[in-house]
Amino acid sequence: MEVFFGIDTLPGHFRHSVVTLGAFDGIHLGHSKIISQTIKIAKQRSSKSLVITFNPHPRSVLSEKLNKGIVPILTTPKEKMKLLEEKKIDGILFLETTAELLEISPENFIRDIIVNQISAKEIVIGYNFKFGKDRSGDTDFLGKLGEKFGFSTKIIDRIMNNEKTVSSTEIRNLLTEGKIQTAQKLLGRAYSINGYVVRGSGRGTGLGFPTANIELKKLNKLIPSNGVYFTKILLSGITHFGICNIGIRPTFHEKHITIEIHVLDLDGENLYGKEIVVIFLEKMRDERKFQSIEKLKEQITLDKSEGIKKIKQYNMTNGG
Repeated sequence: MEVFFGIDTLPGHFRHSVVTLGAFDGIHLGHSKIISQTIKIAKQRSSKSLVITFNPHPRSVLSEKLNKGIVPILTTPKEKMKLLEEKKIDGILFLETTAELLEISPENFIRDIIVNQISAKEIVIGYNFKFGKDRSGDTDFLGKLGEKFGFSTKIIDRIMNNEKTVSSTEIRNLLTEGKIQTAQKLLGRAYSINGYVVRGSGRGTGLGFPTANIELKKLNKLIPSNGVYFTKILLSGITHFGICNIGIRPTFHEKHITIEIHVLDLDGENLYGKEIVVIFLEKMRDERKFQSIEKLKEQITLDKSEGIKKIKQYNMTNGG
C-alpha cells in the first residue's frame, strides 16, 4: 500500500485508478463493503484501487469555522492507514481539508481532481455520499458527471446490522452512550484509543490499586462515556487485560475527565512514558459517587474480581 499527501504527490501509475472517496471515519462495516468493491472492480479492470480521504475531518473544519468546538473522530489518520492496509487497498490519498477545498463546487471538484488529475475509470461510493460546497453533490449528480466526463459509478447500498444503519454517526452515538458491544458490531472490530502513560494524582496507588493514567495522542479522538470498562491493552507489542475507568472521580470531588487503567495481569512494571493502546471490550458499570473511600475500595475489589473472571471467559471464547 502506498500513501500520498496532496494530489500533486500522486504518481503516474495511479492514473486510471478505480477510486472511492469520503471521510471514512471509523472504517466500519459499510466502509469495508465500499472498499472491498473498489478493490474487486480495480482487479477486474487491471487498475489500481485508490481511497481518497480528508484530513482533518471536514466536519472538524466546518465546526471550527462556526465556532462549535472540537468534533470527535473515530479513527486518526494513522489508524485509518493501518486499517486500510489490512484491507489490501493499493493506495491512499489524503487531501488537506481547507476552507478553500470546502468551497469548491461539486462539478469542479470532480473535474479538477478526479478527472483531470487521476483520470479515474470508476468511482465507488456509498448510498448517502455527499460532496462539494455545502455537500450539495449527491449520487445522482455524480452519475450525471460520469456521463459527462466518461467514468462509471458504483453505488453501494445501505448496510444494516440488527435493524441499525451502519454509519459513523450511529457509532459515535453508541460509544457516547457506553454501548460498546453494539458499536463493535457496527465497526466490525473493538473500538480503541491510544496515548501515553503519564503521572497522575496517585489515588489508585493510595487505594491499593495502581493505575496508569492515559494522555491521548489525539485530543479530538472520541472517548466513550464515563464508566468502568473491561479492556484489552497493548504495551510494547504485548497484549494484557485491564479495567479502564473514564470519568471525573466524583468520590474525590474532581471535575476534569481522566482515563486510567488498572492492568490485571502485569505487576510492578514502570509504565511511565510508554505508548499504550486501550481496546474496549465491555462496559462493566457506570461511574458513580461512593459514600466513603472504604465503599469505593470494596467496589474496586469487586471490579477487579469480575475482570479476572472476564479474562478467562474471553480466552475461552477466543481460543486462549
